[in-house]
Amino acid sequence: MDLPHSSAVDQEDPVQALRALRMASVTDAPVDPEAEQTLLRLGPALVRSEPELVRDELMTLLCGPGAGRILRSCPEVFAAIIPDLAPMIGYDQRNHHHSYDLWEHTVQGVENIPPEPALRLTMLLHDTGKPAVRTLDAKGEAHYAGHQAASAEIAARVTEALRLDRETADRVVRLVRYHDIRLRTDSGAVNLDRPFLLDRLSRFGEKDLRALFEIHRADRTATGYSSPEREQRRMEERMAALDALLADLTKI
Repeated sequence: MDLPHSSAVDQEDPVQALRALRMASVTDAPVDPEAEQTLLRLGPALVRSEPELVRDELMTLLCGPGAGRILRSCPEVFAAIIPDLAPMIGYDQRNHHHSYDLWEHTVQGVENIPPEPALRLTMLLHDTGKPAVRTLDAKGEAHYAGHQAASAEIAARVTEALRLDRETADRVVRLVRYHDIRLRTDSGAVNLDRPFLLDRLSRFGEKDLRALFEIHRADRTATGYSSPEREQRRMEERMAALDALLADLTKI
């Protein structure tokens, strides 16, 4: 995609550069190489732009079919909007549960979740706290205890900076905080027990519990060590068990 009037954009309105990325994402069209270089130069100026304009372009971009490709090609632009993304770019997770660096894992997480703004932003932010909490064991493998809470703190700052409405902001922070909540038995099987589901339903409500099922599927698939088919099947089992539970509850 050619960037019209790139010189005017360069001098006057960096949001137009983000808009070009948004259009490329929504239409799933390539960004012209020269335009892409212009976009990269304009990235730092985005932080000084009107938050509402940046927010609207970013959220629409994240929900486009080309979002993953744009995130991969222009990570510096997104780091300019959300500085906490910068440490993730090229970050070696050094953990046997992950086959990708942290940015690629994040991008795949975004691609794997349905194109709903709150869910896409959740996946963009869900592991932002990892670099700050990393510890290494005696074998040099990295561990990230507490990254959920650290990521939620970052999500709270980001949603405030983007001036998201309170309901959406609170939901994103909550989903980020609990994105890694345990959904399996000690043996590793999908936990479909009625008491377990009742507990999770009471804690999160139906809408967010279903979202957490989706997030877990997307996150696990993006590790590179579980197939999309396997995680899709597990999610469908959870959804079906929740449907059955809700049906039983309506009879009481």
